[in-house]
Amino acid sequence: MKRTEDYLLLAAALALVGCDTNLGGTGPSSGAGAASSTNTGGGSVIDGPDPTVGSGGQTAQLPPPVNEEFTCDASTARPGPNLIRRLTSHEYVRTVRDLLNLDASTDIESVPDLPPTAQSFRNNAVELSVSAGHVDAYASLAESLVSKIPSPDFWVAEHAGCTDFGGICEAAFISNLGSKLYRAPLIDEETTALLGIFETGEVEGVSFVESALYATQAMLQSPRFIYRIENETGDGNTRAVSGYELANRLSYAVWGSAPDETLSQAAASGSLATAEGIVAQLDRMLLDERAEEAAVAFLSDWFDMHRLDTFLPNPDEFPDFDPALLPQMAAEAEATFKHVVGERLPLSAMFDLQQTTVSRELAEFYGFSPLQDGVATYDLAAIPERGGILTQGAMHSIGGSESSTVRRGLFYLYQILCGAMQPPPEGVDTTPPPVVPGKSIRDVSMERVGSPACSGCHSQFEPLVWGMVRFDATGAYNQVDHYGNALAEDGYVMIPGEGVELPYSTVSELMTTLAESERVRDCSTLQLFTYLMGRSVAVADSDR
Repeated sequence: MKRTEDYLLLAAALALVGCDTNLGGTGPSSGAGAASSTNTGGGSVIDGPDPTVGSGGQTAQLPPPVNEEFTCDASTARPGPNLIRRLTSHEYVRTVRDLLNLDASTDIESVPDLPPTAQSFRNNAVELSVSAGHVDAYASLAESLVSKIPSPDFWVAEHAGCTDFGGICEAAFISNLGSKLYRAPLIDEETTALLGIFETGEVEGVSFVESALYATQAMLQSPRFIYRIENETGDGNTRAVSGYELANRLSYAVWGSAPDETLSQAAASGSLATAEGIVAQLDRMLLDERAEEAAVAFLSDWFDMHRLDTFLPNPDEFPDFDPALLPQMAAEAEATFKHVVGERLPLSAMFDLQQTTVSRELAEFYGFSPLQDGVATYDLAAIPERGGILTQGAMHSIGGSESSTVRRGLFYLYQILCGAMQPPPEGVDTTPPPVVPGKSIRDVSMERVGSPACSGCHSQFEPLVWGMVRFDATGAYNQVDHYGNALAEDGYVMIPGEGVELPYSTVSELMTTLAESERVRDCSTLQLFTYLMGRSVAVADSDR
C-alpha cells in the first residue's frame, strides 16, 4: 500500500493534533451526563467560497517535522471544542469485540439511539444524548456480555494472576482489565470503588470469580467505558493531551475501536509525543483490516448508505428489479471507497474512478461485457457513464423511486459541495408535477429552475444533477424514460458562494468536474474532519 502525504492523512493530522483546550468540567471519572455544546446539528457546511479547513491538504500546514515534539502553550492556535463523546453502537460493538472477544451485535439493538438528523454523522456528540432508557440498556448489556464469557474461572485468573481474596489479586484484576476497558490507567478513586465490590462479595460469601464478574459489569457501565472522556482542568489554557488521550483519538479515528496493546504501550512510553511516533502507529494501524471497517462506516454515514436497508423501488414502476441487488450495490460502493483509501488516493478520486468491483449479477444488470465469474473488477474506460461512485446503483436511491432532482440535488449540494440552502417558504406547495408523455423529469426541473419564484434556490442545486436523470432509482441507465421522453444529460455545477456556472455535457464530464473541483476536495476533507472530531466545525478550527 502506498504511503503519501495526501490530504486524507492531513485531515487526520488536523483532527488528531495533540493539543486541547481546558474548557472546564471534571477529570477522567466524569459522570455519565449527556454531552453538551453550543454547536447544534451535525452537518458540515461551508457557506462561502473559502472553506474553514485547508483546501484538500494543499494550503493547510502538515504536522511538525519528524521527531519534533508537539508543544502546546499560549503561542499554539486554540483548538476547537472537544466534546465528551459517547461510544456509538458500532463503536461499542467493536470495542467489546476487540477487548473482550465478545459479540454484542445483537444485544446493542436494545440501546435506544435515534437516527442522526439530516447531514449529520452517527458519532455526532451533540446528538448522542442519554436517557433513562440508555442507562437501563447499558446495564442489561453489561450483564448479558459477562454471561457470555467462556470459562469464567480461567478468564478471571488470566486477568488477575490469582483468585484469592486479600487485596493483591483484586488489585491486579482491576488494574489489568480496567486499564483495557477504560483505555487508560485507573485513578485511585476508581480502584477503591471497584475493590468495594470484592469486599462486599467476600462478606456475602460470593466467590472471587463471581465478585470479579460483578466488577466487570460495573466497569462496562462506567462513564470511563461508555464515554471517551478527556481530562479538563477548567483553567482555559491550551494543553497537550496525554499519550492515552491521543491513543484513543487515533484508535477510534482509524479503527472505530479501542487502542490495542501496542498502541497503549506507545502511549505509556511517550512515543506519541512526536510526529514520528504518531506516523509509525498510523502506518501500522492502516494495514489492519479494522481500518477498512472504520472507513466503510465513514462512507455509510457520509453518503447515507443506511437508506439501502429499507429502500425498495416501487414495484409498480420497477416490477423486474431484484431487491437482492441492493446489498451488492452497497458492496460495490464500499469496494470503491476501500480502493481509494487503500491506495491513499485523494477522497475526490472516487468521483471519477475508472474501475468498479461488482458481482456477476450486478455486472449483468449494468450491462457489462464480457461478464466475469464471481466478484470481479471491471475497467470502465470504455463505459463513460459508469465511472465514479455517484454513478453506482447504491447512489441512485437518493431521489426515491421517482428519482427526484430536488432530493438528489440537495444531497449533492450538502454532502459533496458542503453548501447550505434555506427551506422553502411556508405555504409553498412542493409537490412536483407528474412526469407525463411529452414532459420528462428533466423538463419539470427546468421549469422550476426557470421560474422567477423558484430559480433563486433551485438553480443552485438541480442543474447539478440534470446529468443523472438518465439513471433511474434502481441504477439502470436509460436515454429515455418509461414514457419515451428523451433524457438530456447536460447541466452545470454552481459552486456555493461563487455564482459561477461550470457547464458539463455528459455524466462523465460531471464526474470529472467534481473530481477536479477544489471545492469538492475541501468538502471531502471537511466531512472527514467532522467525522473524526464527532462534532460540527467551529470557528476556532480555522486556525488549525
